[in-house]
Amino acid sequence: MTYHHTEEAKQKMKEKALGRHPSEEARKNMSIAQLGRHHSEETKRKIGDAQLGEKNHMFGKHHPPWNKGKHWKLPEDAKRKISESRLGNKHPLWKGNEVSYRGLHHWIQAHKPCQTNCALCGKVKPLELANLSGEYKRDIEDFMWTCRQCHRKFDTERKNGN
Repeated sequence: MTYHHTEEAKQKMKEKALGRHPSEEARKNMSIAQLGRHHSEETKRKIGDAQLGEKNHMFGKHHPPWNKGKHWKLPEDAKRKISESRLGNKHPLWKGNEVSYRGLHHWIQAHKPCQTNCALCGKVKPLELANLSGEYKRDIEDFMWTCRQCHRKFDTERKNGN
């Protein structure tokens, strides 16, 4: 003989259980007790049926289009809008004036037009950015493009006070 709880008894048990949470130890024990157990084929079918159609959590929703296929590409105007929405201080990694030495140089390189000739000797060589004031602030005018030799000379003279 199987016993079934009355609706009233079920409601009382539900109200008593609401708001109660098992301890970490109890949760661990419950997890261990379930190890190695598997749902029957009938149970698997019932779980599947319970998630069909409107009952499914993804019903009526769509994944973003860029996840649908390997070769699908985000439209250029969408890329531009996303890029513009994350420029400068809107970017989640923006540090403002707390930027590192290397980060500041990368930012200046991206924003200061590169010249072909060294600002000090005028020679056409690979150029790098030299800081004029020695304060390393986020000011494009505080940097100039120089060749490596002039940059070293300039930094040495600035440090020695010449």
